Amino acid sequence: MPRDATPSRALDPHGDGSRIGSAALAWGLAARGFGYARVRLMCFAERRRMIRSRRDPHALLTLLAAARRVLIVCHGNIIRSPFATALISRTLGGHTGLSISSGGLGAVPGRSAHPAAILSARKHGIDLSEHAAAAVTAEAVGAADVIFVMDVPQLAAVRRRFPEGRSKTFLLTGLAADTRLEILDPFDGDETVCDECFAHIACAVRPIVNLLSAVALHA
Repeated sequence: MPRDATPSRALDPHGDGSRIGSAALAWGLAARGFGYARVRLMCFAERRRMIRSRRDPHALLTLLAAARRVLIVCHGNIIRSPFATALISRTLGGHTGLSISSGGLGAVPGRSAHPAAILSARKHGIDLSEHAAAAVTAEAVGAADVIFVMDVPQLAAVRRRFPEGRSKTFLLTGLAADTRLEILDPFDGDETVCDECFAHIACAVRPIVNLLSAVALHA
């Protein structure tokens, strides 16, 4: 082999970077494809886990009955999770000793609630006008006894980013088997879409509130 036939030279015999660039692009595309496939597999596994959990919610019921800190998570922490947090907190009336907080996996800290969310929340007697978004942190995940998310991709995201939190993370609909499994993001919709989302959330949190209220009553 000639002295200049190094591995990079073999990939780029003309010295113009074309072969190296093509190889790098191919590797990059392969890596992205592998990552995408991995996420799809994780979502598939998490969906099946939640379907089983809704059929037999014993694990969630046990964790929730002993919970002192509940974390509710969505993507941006400007629509779904702040509303769910406020609704649960208001319904419980603050007499349970529970800490109910929210955060976003992709939140911009300090961002205000979505305008449509503010309008829709008022119909439920909830004021989100002073809400400021917060990002989910490892500390918040570690401190929570139960974590609720809105959709299956968020379950996969928690599994990837905070693997120690997977066993205590459930869909918000985990005790509401008569509702749709996932609470979809209404971000791109109007107030009507947000109304529908909040109605779904109200149905999802009702059995959670009932359980927490019963636990507090007998504490």
